[in-house]
Amino acid sequence: MQWTLYSAHQREIMFDKPAVMAIMNATPDSFSDGGMLEINVQLMKHIENIIAADADIIDVGGESTRPGHMPVSADEETTRVVRVIKAIREQNEKIPISVDTQKVSVARASIAAGADFVNDVSGLTDPELAGFVDDSKCSVVLMRHRALGPNLVEDCSKQTLDLVKNAQAAGIDSAKLILDPGLGFGDLAEGDFSALPGGDVAANLDLIYRLNEWSFRYYGRNVFGIFKICTWRW
Repeated sequence: MQWTLYSAHQREIMFDKPAVMAIMNATPDSFSDGGMLEINVQLMKHIENIIAADADIIDVGGESTRPGHMPVSADEETTRVVRVIKAIREQNEKIPISVDTQKVSVARASIAAGADFVNDVSGLTDPELAGFVDDSKCSVVLMRHRALGPNLVEDCSKQTLDLVKNAQAAGIDSAKLILDPGLGFGDLAEGDFSALPGGDVAANLDLIYRLNEWSFRYYGRNVFGIFKICTWRW
């Protein structure tokens, strides 16, 4: 297995195995770290632990996407994520960093601070963000986020194909696309691999899986046999 991440800073990061993406939530209501990243000493130690645990990628988010979350302003989200990205870069200049955002201004500031690529749970519904990703020539994670009908497999494939077509229409090279089918998010169970897009939809595209400790133990090697990136919350 060989695949490539494309950084906005004109570098290509090569992988010969599935990569583990560490999730860092810089939000006060974070369900993975409880807002502990508010404290500088703890933040630096948290980053140190992630790097020491051999995470391959760090994903930084400043706005919760869980049900019932309160939206935050672009300025607030930027402040949250840029602080963490700069702290990561103080400890490690090379580890790939993605910014989890739906806002073009946050993405722009994050890339300027040292992030490499964008992770958008809305699937680039904002044309300005799509244009920025295209201009940056970086990889982008597109998440399938809409509700599915009674035919899970057909609907999931169609929605995923729509994501790909929309990104390509914005000028983004398919080699830069990483698909998140949204397993474990809403209408698809974590282990519902039968609903994954196949055929022309998934050909030559990378897949990401939101893995937690339970699903790692339960699905084991099957997960790493399918996906290029698996997330893990530290």
